[in-house]
Amino acid sequence: MSAARRNPVLYAVRKLLPYLADLVGPSQASALEPEIRSLLRRSRQGEAVDNLLLDRLTAPTAPRAIRLWLQSAVLLTPGISSSSRGYQPLGGDPSLPARSWVCPIEGCSFTWYQPKKGAPIPPCPRHQQPLVPRPPRREA
Repeated sequence: MSAARRNPVLYAVRKLLPYLADLVGPSQASALEPEIRSLLRRSRQGEAVDNLLLDRLTAPTAPRAIRLWLQSAVLLTPGISSSSRGYQPLGGDPSLPARSWVCPIEGCSFTWYQPKKGAPIPPCPRHQQPLVPRPPRREA
């Protein structure tokens, strides 16, 4: 079985390394590369690090170029069937809304949805203010 088929995330991150400096610049690459290589070494020792890599490289604070590169790379990874990339609805009650956060500055329409419990809440990208929980909607 190919490495891409076993773990498309690790495969894509390994393929990303040679392009890292071109994507984010030498200074940012020199800060990121040791962390990425450390996680890849841990994966070779049998530790599951794919979620740690994804969290680090696709966080809202991660460079956009890396997020886009990884998205394209994982989607185009050879040996991964298109059905494994398709939409699979989650189990449970789909009517439960995602927790959302808004900018406290009046007139700002920025909304951020928390992707998973415990995810760090970024500041508003326009005003650099801490986001606040969106108040519940009132039923009419």
